[in-house]
Amino acid sequence: MLPAFSIGNNSHAASKLFPATDLINFSIVFVLGFLSRTKQLAHKLLMLLAGILILDPAFARMISTIGAPFPFVPLLDSVFLAY
Repeated sequence: MLPAFSIGNNSHAASKLFPATDLINFSIVFVLGFLSRTKQLAHKLLMLLAGILILDPAFARMISTIGAPFPFVPLLDSVFLAY
């Protein structure tokens, strides 16, 4: 039997939700960016947002490696979005 998978001390079911929402959000923003290729600024901003959204798994691994609590992941996302 496989060990229970957990992200940030969440339940197994909640931990499955995070990767699914990451993929859905990334896919929506990426498709919107792809469809707005003729609008230069909108395309650039949507593709930048898609790139930031796909960084969540890397942020989560980095946060868990340094031993910081899980809520730092959305905080790190917010820093990238604000910049």
